Amino acid sequence: MLRWERPTFCVLLNINDLVPEKFCGGSLPSSARGRPRLTARVTSYLPATLPPRGLSRVQAAEYVGVGTTKFDEMVADGRMPKPKRIDGRNVWDRVKLDEAFAALDDGARASEWDRL
Repeated sequence: MLRWERPTFCVLLNINDLVPEKFCGGSLPSSARGRPRLTARVTSYLPATLPPRGLSRVQAAEYVGVGTTKFDEMVADGRMPKPKRIDGRNVWDRVKLDEAFAALDDGARASEWDRL
């Protein structure tokens, strides 16, 4: 869980992270007062070169390159690992996802659409 301290600046990580200025702390310069202004909140304190070890279901599905429904099917049939339980939360180990992905069959079945 992120703890908000009064940051001195905000970093735009993703256009979807835009939030009102009050979340980023600091005061507006007098020239900007009265004008609505959006800045971004920090969504991760990890360096960009260090991916998280534990992933949520949505992140794990995206990491493997499938949708959440397909990911759920792959977990159920054993092609993807089951999650670890951390205080009632399901978290997938990125390393185990890598191993499971590497073990998938490389010989993709040709579909009728591939021949068109």
